Amino acid sequence: MTPSDDREPPSPHVGPRRLRGLLDAVLTVGSDLDLAATLHRITEAAVALVDARYGALGVVDESGTRLAEFITVGVDDDTHRAIGALPKGLGLLGAIITDATSRRIADLHEDPESAGFPPNHPPMTSFLGVPIRIRDRVFGNLYLTDKTTAEAFTDIDQELVQALSAAAAVAIDNARLHAETERRQATLAAFQQVAQALLDGAGRDDILGEIAASALALADADLAAIALPVPGGERLRIDIAVGEGAERLHHTTFSRNASISGQVLSSGEPVLLEDVSNDPRSGPFQHLGDLGPALFVPLQAGHGPFGTLVVARRADTRLFDSFAQEIVGSFAGQASLVVHHEHQRARLQDVALLEDRDRIARDLHDTVVQGVFATGLTLQGAARLIDEPRAHDRVAAAVDQLDDIARHIRTVIFGLETQRASTDNVRRRALAVVEEVGRAIGHEPRLTFDGPVDTLVGGVLADDVISVLRESLANIARHARASTVDVRIAVTDVVTVTIADDGVGVDPDAPRGNGLRNLRERAAAHGGGADLEPGPAGGTVVIWQVPLPS
Repeated sequence: MTPSDDREPPSPHVGPRRLRGLLDAVLTVGSDLDLAATLHRITEAAVALVDARYGALGVVDESGTRLAEFITVGVDDDTHRAIGALPKGLGLLGAIITDATSRRIADLHEDPESAGFPPNHPPMTSFLGVPIRIRDRVFGNLYLTDKTTAEAFTDIDQELVQALSAAAAVAIDNARLHAETERRQATLAAFQQVAQALLDGAGRDDILGEIAASALALADADLAAIALPVPGGERLRIDIAVGEGAERLHHTTFSRNASISGQVLSSGEPVLLEDVSNDPRSGPFQHLGDLGPALFVPLQAGHGPFGTLVVARRADTRLFDSFAQEIVGSFAGQASLVVHHEHQRARLQDVALLEDRDRIARDLHDTVVQGVFATGLTLQGAARLIDEPRAHDRVAAAVDQLDDIARHIRTVIFGLETQRASTDNVRRRALAVVEEVGRAIGHEPRLTFDGPVDTLVGGVLADDVISVLRESLANIARHARASTVDVRIAVTDVVTVTIADDGVGVDPDAPRGNGLRNLRERAAAHGGGADLEPGPAGGTVVIWQVPLPS
């Protein structure tokens, strides 16, 4: 085993053929700005340069103590799958990380620092390990095994790979800077897209979905989800999920107090996990089984955290680096702006709605009720002058009807006045959604209520009714090209939401997308169902129906 200075230039004893090979390798590794391609080229070039059978490049994590990535050459896919998890940087690999010096070993089996090989790993004998330094920091290490033209690697092999590592460091640094620049540009573009959606009046769920999708892509994650508190505060629910396994997370609820999501929600501090699938505090993410590193970030608003943004990667992949954490944190900040905007807009709508209700109540009381009452008195007086019995009875019946109308109007006035104290009911929220989405449709949908909607529909059911309404109207705005839209929310022994449009309709043979699946999942959570039907005169009718809570 021979440690040496990794910056030492190639010996003058290196022959022209091998110097030419080194030059070709240097030109090869610097020919691309894609980081993943560059790392693979470096490994291939090192293998070819010293006639190794196997080669690998281990990328050190930000702590400088373990391997975050492991790129291999010479090991086929079947062998990879049979070996299982890639090395983390223990034994001899860990020693090279710690010492940051080159190692040359004739027989791995005789080296005391070697940790051995896992089952199904191909046998390896000779070894050469060389660190790759970028300025004063070790980026990673080149590992080469089983020289095919000799029993062991030579001094000249070591010198050549050390010279290659110096060139590789420059190529890696350029590729990393290029990748970081592209990621920042993509991040700015995603921010602009979210901001535009906000300005266009998109609903909360649509914007949060856009935020989760952007965080998924830019953090190079496989899954992104947003968990929000269920009314009552004891449980959390996955309202937004995109990526692998998202369909298994939609609308799942879990304990707030016993979960990392709840911890982040309470503390306002992010949490980074190495293996979310093996942590019992990860809630529904644990049951997906194929996830590894995960990052939990609080969604902050002016009054404090209101939810948790979670991104996760497949098992046996690298942890989220500081740049990825920065990106996810930035999008969490975007979500906060969405919530603040929604809160302010809702307050303004509440004020406008209450003022309008006051005006309507005054007009009904001062004008309509008084007019109906006066007309009733006039007819009542006139009835005394009518001798014909049938005519008298008809006028008396009309007076009774006017009395009923007056009582009904007074009930409506009472309802308008009492709703001032309850601005978060289903009626108000539905009206707000209709007004909001109506701008995107081009006209405001007609909205009717039947039955005791505000009395019997509350809590999670009310949230789902509003989400169904928002999602359905958003789909109409995007796809239907409808000139009329009718919405009916009815309560009997069941809650029925019906949204009908006269647009282009839905192809009955076309596969159903995520929208209908989401509606059905929300209905199934309450023991109900949802479906699409063609309208009687064209267009589409959405019917969402669930039983009332017992």
